[in-house]
Amino acid sequence: MTAIPWYVLAEKNSEGFIDYFIVGEHFKRFFDSSWKGDKYGFPKTQPLGIVWLFLLGMALPWVQMIFVKLWKDRKNVVKNKWLVFLLGWLLWTPMFFTISKSLIHTYVLPVMPPIALIVFYYWDELKNKKAGVIISLVLPCLAALTLMLGLVNNNFEKYSNTDKYLIEDYWDSSEPLYYLGTKSYSSQFYSNGKVKSLSIEELKEKMKQQDPFQIIISDRTLRKQKELDIAPLSVEGTSMKNKIYSYH
Repeated sequence: MTAIPWYVLAEKNSEGFIDYFIVGEHFKRFFDSSWKGDKYGFPKTQPLGIVWLFLLGMALPWVQMIFVKLWKDRKNVVKNKWLVFLLGWLLWTPMFFTISKSLIHTYVLPVMPPIALIVFYYWDELKNKKAGVIISLVLPCLAALTLMLGLVNNNFEKYSNTDKYLIEDYWDSSEPLYYLGTKSYSSQFYSNGKVKSLSIEELKEKMKQQDPFQIIISDRTLRKQKELDIAPLSVEGTSMKNKIYSYH
């Protein structure tokens, strides 16, 4: 009996899976930074080639040290199959993403193992190793400090891109929840599909009625729609880019 491929089962149980996950996430995301199918946020539009800056920053200072060492030892490197393999492994990911505008800094993580192996290979020949270790600890320490600051006074909620905290902390589930414009995927997920999109005109009509409701509006939308009068609405909660309002 022939086994049914996993992606066929996924498509059967979640129609549109192949188009979204296989085609969208693996091809459209790479070639089109404005791809509209991104359900988990927004396309991360970046300048071409910025992946190299991500590499130099996240692997500081080891990647700089080994590049200098490899260049000085280039005549021997081409004769060493192990170093050629590691160098190809290291360069493949940044080269692959050089022509893509849709990426984030974590995309360079696959190159960390070859960097570590090359550092190990040249360890006895590297200079200023103690300084290298100290410098390499700066980024992790800053990340840990940022994490701790984020845990204080719920700063993650205030500076988060997701609508999770707005809905969990400020939405009264007994009242209808709306989203001005195209609703975000996170608002759909954390409201269990109860959030509904409203146009500007529909919101104006809602504010003429007596029925209470809550609505999420992005700060960007308000800046664009300066003629929209939201005086009847009161702010209940704030995130990095959105606010949740109540109408009573």
